[in-house]
Amino acid sequence: MKKLLLGGMLCLAISMLLASCASDELAEVPTSEVKEVTLTTYFSVGSRAAVENENLELFYAVYDATDGSVVAKNATGLQAVSTEGNISVTLTLQLEQDKSYDVAFWAQSKGMDCYDLSDLKAIKLRYDRCRSNDPLREAYYGSLFGLRANSQTDVTVALQSPFGKLEVLTTAQDIEAATTIGMWEETMQSSITVSGVADTFNALYGTAEGQAVTATLQARDVPATVRHIEGAEYRVLTSDYLLTHQRATVDVKVTLSYSDIEKTPLVFTAGRAWLNRGETTTLADRYITHPIEFDVTVNDWLVADADINL
Repeated sequence: MKKLLLGGMLCLAISMLLASCASDELAEVPTSEVKEVTLTTYFSVGSRAAVENENLELFYAVYDATDGSVVAKNATGLQAVSTEGNISVTLTLQLEQDKSYDVAFWAQSKGMDCYDLSDLKAIKLRYDRCRSNDPLREAYYGSLFGLRANSQTDVTVALQSPFGKLEVLTTAQDIEAATTIGMWEETMQSSITVSGVADTFNALYGTAEGQAVTATLQARDVPATVRHIEGAEYRVLTSDYLLTHQRATVDVKVTLSYSDIEKTPLVFTAGRAWLNRGETTTLADRYITHPIEFDVTVNDWLVADADINL
């Protein structure tokens, strides 16, 4: 009995000693303080002029700068607010003061579903869901590196476009000629197939990634837009936002479809384009109809019989 009692007391003493040591170790681990950091996004000068929609929503992801792990992100977009002609979003994050963070941002039209935003370091462009001639497809990204809560409490981040804009134009005379011979209707739709585009974008580093692909966008009404180049009038056939790799060109094919589904669509190669991010590249020609030129040569005109009546 005494042996059992002695053994029990010994076990209790050891347990109390271990608990005391563990408590001392926990007390020695410093508790990291959390501090609020306010981030405000705004559009860069070039992007602000191109914004056609104020109904935008913002997505973000916060990464631990040490190991790249995701610390925080939003599943639903934050509603953009328009102030003094600029569109901005302000969010407040709770960040540990002794850590460094990287932050990626992506802003797009509300309800847009052709971009997969599950990973802002690898945003997938689902071109088959994207519509041609849709100005609301424009999106914007921004990033912030080395954010520290102990030294930065109010930070602004510029947003800019990841895309190059492509426009295919034909002459006003071309439209008139096509209408005359029944090749053009008021309700024409257009779409493009582009070879050499990228389908993955890293919003943190601002880079197009992955292999070059061939993308076909959904058809949509031809824009009622007119351009003037060197005094000549052109009509926009298609206008689209594309993601390209650096120093890469794309091959462009355009499809014009009729309201009458029995008519065969008109397909033509528009050419090769070099797209630059945040800029508009134009391919212009007489694509639908081509003027026919004749070379006529009359031989022995001067020695013709004078009796011939012309």
